[in-house]
Amino acid sequence: MPLVGIFWFHQQTILAKTCKITEGIQGVHGLIDSPFDHWKIWEEMPKPSALWELEYHQLPRGRVIYDVNQKKARVYLDKNLAKETLKEIIRSHFQLSNYTICWLLDSHYTTDSSKLYRLFLQD
Repeated sequence: MPLVGIFWFHQQTILAKTCKITEGIQGVHGLIDSPFDHWKIWEEMPKPSALWELEYHQLPRGRVIYDVNQKKARVYLDKNLAKETLKEIIRSHFQLSNYTICWLLDSHYTTDSSKLYRLFLQD
């Protein structure tokens, strides 16, 4: 069974908070998401001491959602993570090996500070 949730990468290592799709939140159009927010989980998540001083948005990150209607996973991620080696780590960690995956770049997951600044100013 696939997992949904959020993740970060640090030195080719995934840091993630996941849940089974049966424990996720079903939203619009049959999309199942986890109940986790990057900013909230980052504070309580165990992580290497080298990351203690970093904010949640300073590492490349993403989110895995499951589409019940199309029976596929949607992975939203920072453009820096769109590499086959990292995709394979995500695929394995979220138990997606037997599922179709739609890989989607998402500007909300950027580590570019100027882009983040513009995003936070949008209202």
